[in-house]
This record gives sequence, C-alpha cells and structure tokens, in this order.
Amino acid sequence: MGVKMAEFQDWIFTGLYSPGTLIKAPSERAHLISDLASAMEQWHLEFKQINSDGVNAPQVFNMSRGNWDISYYSTLTLLYHAASSTGPGLQISSPCFNAARNSLLAHLNCFPQYQKSNILSDGEYFHWILLFSSFTPFLVNFLHAISAKDTESVTLLAKVLTTFENFRKASQGSEHLYQICATFTQIAERLDQSRLSIGTYNQEDDSLKLSDQSETTPLFHPDTFQDMFEIDDMTRVTSLYATDILND
Repeated sequence: MGVKMAEFQDWIFTGLYSPGTLIKAPSERAHLISDLASAMEQWHLEFKQINSDGVNAPQVFNMSRGNWDISYYSTLTLLYHAASSTGPGLQISSPCFNAARNSLLAHLNCFPQYQKSNILSDGEYFHWILLFSSFTPFLVNFLHAISAKDTESVTLLAKVLTTFENFRKASQGSEHLYQICATFTQIAERLDQSRLSIGTYNQEDDSLKLSDQSETTPLFHPDTFQDMFEIDDMTRVTSLYATDILND
C-alpha cells in the first residue's frame, strides 16, 4: 500500500508540477486530476478494509492507519491544488479545502495515540510521520480561515499548533516549522476579528480566488517576520504571503 501511495505522489509531481507539464491544456490537467483522485479514493477504501487481525503487530498497524490518513489527505490536497498551478493568482476549490482540513484532523487524531503508546517519541513522530506529509494542508486551511472568516478553521490551526509544542525542540527544523505555523495562526486569529476582505471567496461552492498582487498592508511589524522567513523585502509579507509558499 505504501508503494502505491509513493506512485501517486510521483504521478502528481511529475504529471502536474514539473516544468514540462505547465504547457498541458487545462482540460488535460483536469482529466488527470480526476483520474488520480478516483484512484486514490479507491486506494484509501481498500486500505481501510484491511483486517488487522491477519497482520504482524496489529497494534502498530492500527495506529499506522492514522499516519497513512495524514499522508493520503495531504497528497490529495496537493493533487487538487495542482488545478490552479498554471493560471494567474491562486484558486482553491472546495475539495482542496476539505482534503486539507481532513489532513490536519488526521494528525490531531493520530498524534495522541502515538503519545499514549510510547512506540515513538514526539521527535520521532515529527521526523518519521509528520515530515512525510506536506506543509500544504496547513497553508490551505489558513487561507480558508482568512477568506471565509471561518472560526472553526482558525480553531483547527490553533489546535494543530498546540500539538507542535510537544516536538518543537526536537530539531532546528521542527522549531522553524513551529515558528512559521505560529505566525500564520496569529495572522488568522487577527484577521478573523477584523473586517478585512481577503481574495474573492465564493460561499456557495466554498472556493477562493486570490490575485497575484495584494495591496494589503502588513498586519505585524516587519521585524516579526524578517528573521523567521529570511527575506529582505518585507513589503511581500502580507496576509497573502502563504500563496507564495504554496506556489514555490
């Protein structure tokens, strides 16, 4: 099952994110995304139907369902995000939002189980499980929070950040990830309480469209971001800074 997931990830990156694929017609990309989404859904269904009674170390296998859920929904987020990777600005669809949310929820469900089992340390969970997935779900959920004024999404970001407290000191990378997520969570909380309009959010189909240019002024003092993101032009650090990371 793990090999198949790796194949999905390879097909997504080589078929939708590599430079040579940018010339594909939108209809061709949409067809590939639809086919891969169906194949991944079938993979996930078959994985959930595996009976743990017939495997070695059933306790470990049952817990591993959680980290495979993280990987599945994280990869699905990347797949749906690819639909907007060739056009101007950034567009995020409802399926992309849902996949991102489910990836974060899977982490919130999975991490406490590993803590109780003592099979992995918090640092090992971060390096062996969390880093196996993409950072994209956190950013997509952040964009949903600030565009839809969705308090539940803001709360979800805060809950995920709280779990990161457990392994933030495991390495320089985990501390850096914590600081980045803390900043985005703080921005989401501030914007949730403001009247600022972020992008064009369609409530009917739960989708978001952001332009390439943002006239939004920074919400925090530039010094707060400069060391963290290691960029010189602090005018780029607005509430839409996440779109640069998503499309990097």
